[in-house]
Amino acid sequence: MSASPAATPAARLRARLGALAAAGLVLFALGAACRGLARRVRPYTYPPGFSYITPEQLRSSMWVLAAEVNELDERLAHPETQTRD
Repeated sequence: MSASPAATPAARLRARLGALAAAGLVLFALGAACRGLARRVRPYTYPPGFSYITPEQLRSSMWVLAAEVNELDERLAHPETQTRD
């Protein structure tokens, strides 16, 4: 009994590579089609006046948050030393 040509390992590899190439082409086409989508959708997804903060502002805010979390952790770890305000 001889194996059919489609059942050989080389033929299966070629078929898989073909399918992979087709999938890559489809993904590339989808990416190219959606390239300007973010620019067109952004006016509807962000509120008016929305602006990103600078990296310096972010780092500063993160430091403040970290200090407050540390203080909260300390208070939760030692509730007996707390006074009621």
